[in-house]
Amino acid sequence: SSGINAEWPLRPGELKDLWVQIKASSALRQQKLDESFKYHKFLVHYRDLTMEMERLVLLCGQDKAPRDVAEAGVFLDEHAQLKVQLKCWHDSFSDLQESGSVIAGVLIEESQVKEKVEELSSVWDEVNVKWEALQLLLLAHKQYQCWLRDAEVVTAWLSTREQLVSDTYIGTSLDEVETQLKKLEDFNQSLKAQENKISVLVSTSDEMIAAEHFALQDIEEKMSDISSRVDRVRDKLKLRITTLEDAARFHQYILEYDELNSWIEEKQNVCLEQDYLDFSNLQGKLQKHDIFEKELRSNHERVEYLASVGDKMVENQHYATEDIKSVQDAISQAWDELERTCQQKKQKLLEAYNEMLYNRGVNDLENWLSEIEVQLSNDDYGTDLATVRSLSKSHSVLENVLATQKSKLNGLGEQAASYIEENHFDAENIKLRQSSLEEKFGALEEPMRARKEKLSDALLLQQFFRDVEDEITWVREKEPGVVTTATGSDLYSARNLVHCHQQLMSEVKIHEGKINDVCHRGENMIENKHFALLDIQDRIDLLRKKWQNLHALAAARKADLEDAIQIHQFFTNAAEIESWCQEMLPIFSNTEYGKDEDTSKGMARRNDALTIELQAHATKVKDMCDEGNRCKQRNIILGNGKKKPKVVAQYDYEEKSNREISVKKGTEMILLNSNNKDWWKVDHNGRIGFVPQVYMKTIPPDDQVSATVAVPKKMEAVKAKYEELCVQADLRKTRLGEAVTYHVIMAEVNDVESWITEQEKMVTQNNIGSDLPFILHQLNKFTEFEKELAGFEEPINKINEDAHDVIEKGHSQEVDIQSNVDNLNRRYANLERLAGRRKTHLIYRKNLLLFVKSVDDCVDWIEEKKKPLLAAETSGDLELVKTMQRKHVGVARELQCIKDNVAKLHDDGDRLIMEQPDNTEKVKEKLQEVDERWSEVEEANEVHSDWLEKCGELAEFKRTYNDLVDKLDGLTTEVSSTCDETGEDVGSTEALIASHHELKEAIEEEREDVEKFVGAGRVLVDQENCDKDDVEEDIAVLQGKLEGLEKLWSDREEALQSNLELKACDMDENVIEARIQKVADTLEDMTEADCRNLDQLLAVEEERIANLQAVKERISSSQADLLDAKTDRMACKFADLKKLQEKRKKYRLRLCVDTTA
Repeated sequence: SSGINAEWPLRPGELKDLWVQIKASSALRQQKLDESFKYHKFLVHYRDLTMEMERLVLLCGQDKAPRDVAEAGVFLDEHAQLKVQLKCWHDSFSDLQESGSVIAGVLIEESQVKEKVEELSSVWDEVNVKWEALQLLLLAHKQYQCWLRDAEVVTAWLSTREQLVSDTYIGTSLDEVETQLKKLEDFNQSLKAQENKISVLVSTSDEMIAAEHFALQDIEEKMSDISSRVDRVRDKLKLRITTLEDAARFHQYILEYDELNSWIEEKQNVCLEQDYLDFSNLQGKLQKHDIFEKELRSNHERVEYLASVGDKMVENQHYATEDIKSVQDAISQAWDELERTCQQKKQKLLEAYNEMLYNRGVNDLENWLSEIEVQLSNDDYGTDLATVRSLSKSHSVLENVLATQKSKLNGLGEQAASYIEENHFDAENIKLRQSSLEEKFGALEEPMRARKEKLSDALLLQQFFRDVEDEITWVREKEPGVVTTATGSDLYSARNLVHCHQQLMSEVKIHEGKINDVCHRGENMIENKHFALLDIQDRIDLLRKKWQNLHALAAARKADLEDAIQIHQFFTNAAEIESWCQEMLPIFSNTEYGKDEDTSKGMARRNDALTIELQAHATKVKDMCDEGNRCKQRNIILGNGKKKPKVVAQYDYEEKSNREISVKKGTEMILLNSNNKDWWKVDHNGRIGFVPQVYMKTIPPDDQVSATVAVPKKMEAVKAKYEELCVQADLRKTRLGEAVTYHVIMAEVNDVESWITEQEKMVTQNNIGSDLPFILHQLNKFTEFEKELAGFEEPINKINEDAHDVIEKGHSQEVDIQSNVDNLNRRYANLERLAGRRKTHLIYRKNLLLFVKSVDDCVDWIEEKKKPLLAAETSGDLELVKTMQRKHVGVARELQCIKDNVAKLHDDGDRLIMEQPDNTEKVKEKLQEVDERWSEVEEANEVHSDWLEKCGELAEFKRTYNDLVDKLDGLTTEVSSTCDETGEDVGSTEALIASHHELKEAIEEEREDVEKFVGAGRVLVDQENCDKDDVEEDIAVLQGKLEGLEKLWSDREEALQSNLELKACDMDENVIEARIQKVADTLEDMTEADCRNLDQLLAVEEERIANLQAVKERISSSQADLLDAKTDRMACKFADLKKLQEKRKKYRLRLCVDTTA
């Protein structure tokens, strides 16, 4: 101003005008400049907005194809930021339109402004349209990516499950199959849960297809693939379930087969036991085998059931048809083999029982043979004729018995032959025993024949000895007549002595034939090499010596009597006859007729010999009478007539034969003859016999006396004595014949009575026995006894007939005979009665013992079945419990057999009580015992059934526990296995979270199962006989595992959510950082409008950074550390951007001021 004033000095008026003019020019200039500024500002803003719009159009026109949901989200976020930018640019666009409208009326470039405004409007509209189009496209991409993600999840789930349903492994046990079925059941449940997702996926795909989505073909292909895979999984699942159900049925079938096969093998082992080789208690073994057969029949329905189940599976074309058929064939073969073995066992038991009976018969026969062998080996062939005859008779009886035993042997031989022909299991031993028995029996023939011959020889020997003794006795009797020195006191006596001597010589001559016959028989025996030939020879020599001595004595006597031939003729003869008659009278009047048959027969023979001698004396009596009649002197005075000498016994003596007499010490007797130095002939009360000389002592005789005797009287006396002697001889002959008959009958009676006495001992035994085999043996022996008893009926009838004939003939001992025969008949009848009673007792005892044995066997059977019922050890193995339950069904069937047997025992017991009232208490006691045992086993069966049911519940509980533990452990492992997986970005993290949420659904399903399990466990705890601690421990363990799993899932969820926020923050930071960088790069070229938009943008970004800081505070420190560097870098860039913004604001303000200036 000072310069102007110095160059152009003005007047104040001019200056004022000039100032006004300047002010007007300045105002005009200012207006022009403002308009120009507005126009240029419009242009700048137009250019900036146009560039921004072109950039936005370019951005909205980009073909962005996100690769995942996260990227689609990022793209949408970025696109949303574009929307924010559009909103931010909307004010600039409105201001620009407004300023364009304002300046369009005042500017020369109005048309250009309008044109530019219209262009900008069209660009703005294009930007909005493209943004909307891109928004729809990005939403479609995001929807497609979400659909793809869900489809991939479903596809991945199907892939994992396809492996499960495509698995061809069907397990090797029922437990494995049921476990797989359980897994498939769980899978089926999860498939139903997935169907909701699949249905959502399908509906989404249908919507996209209906909306003609850009990825229509891919969606259709994928949905077709998913649908086909779902259908394939369903079909495979159905097929897999069907296959596993078939496998379960097959394994159940195999289990039942194994169980039945084990049972069959067990019974097969029982059948293969060779207990039939032990013959003890075979009756009980047969009864036990009958029970065993009932048990087999009761279990046959198991075989039929198994066959029907197998046939049904084969009809349904089971995959294991061949195995089922092989199992059917195997079980059929095993059952047929068991039945065959059972029949063989029964056949062998029957064969063993028959062999036992056969062996008893053989043993009895062998024992009898042993006794016979002992008898045959006896060297006792008798010491006299009576014993030899008795032994011969016994041998004859033995031969008859041998014939009877021969029939038994033949019967045993027929049995043995039948056993051998029937292929008896012990045929070789039976054949050997039969051969040995036949050999032993055959070996008896030679000893029997030899003994018979020896007994025959002994009989001949003893008969020979008896005959020799008789002849020697006869010689001894004759020796007194030839050794006497008396020649008579007169002629008559001398003649009598001569005549007697002649008579004696006549007898000797007559008897010489007998002597020669006896010697000849002895010599024949020697020639035949008799076993006692030396004794025979000695006896022959002795007899001949005695005979020769008799002849020598007779010759000497004859020489002595020739001198006294006429001495004592008549009286000597009469006295001799009278003496002989007196001597014979005690013999013929002897009432001793023998003690037995042999003695009686010997006496009869002796009596016959004496009768012959008596008949020979008839001539002597006649000659004596003739001679007496010729005598002219009828009386005679005999010499001094001394009394006969007497002797007294010094010792007791028992007679050894009928020729001797028994005496007592001090007995006085008349001495008749003392010529023999060893034997004296004495008369004791009318009985004449011999006594050893050493036993006698003589008594001195009295003085002689004289007697006168008349001849006629003497003759009559002699005749009377002779006639009396003849009468006595006839009577004795009759009585001896009766005695022989009596002794024959009595011998037969005694033999039978002896047998009856022996049998009475057997049938009257009080001790019947308490051993069943002994009773059966007794019954077998009793059968033989009955046959033997029936065999004695014919001999007894013969005895009765013989006795009747003898009594009818008037036997002298008919009363005694009748009494003995009646007694025999009574004893025989009594024996039959006792035998019947004994047999009844034996049968009763057998029935009782069989009943007791049946009860004991039934009790043992009950105890055998009771043991497994009492073995109540709790098991948690479900398969083992099921096996035990199936076995218990078999035990129940066997118990039904026992029940039937108990009912049969009651029927048998009632019959025994009616049959044997005396044994009522014992029968009731045994029935009570079996009822108590049956009640115990029924109670044990009920307890065992309840116990098995509880065990089944416990085993099912344990199995459920193990399944739940496995599932929880599997879920725990599955959750734990993903702990290290955090996701590389938001999309992968969201996929992990989705997968993790699926695990939550599985956990919730398991929670329901655990709650059911806990409820079942509480019910078990309330029951008795349950291990409450174990159950509660399982419940606690399972609940602990569930809580641990849920905590692990929650921790994993928290970690995944934190990681998702982290990844989201990371992504937002990247976006913010990119935006900040972008703004920083374009900040220099920003217009004022851009700066205003930048303020809004920075406010938004600042709010996002604040949100990121809040998220950072929520996430874990370890994860937050990862954001520190990036957050700090972003904060630095944001601070730098704000500084640049402030500088840009100052710069733009200064620019505006400069422009205005």
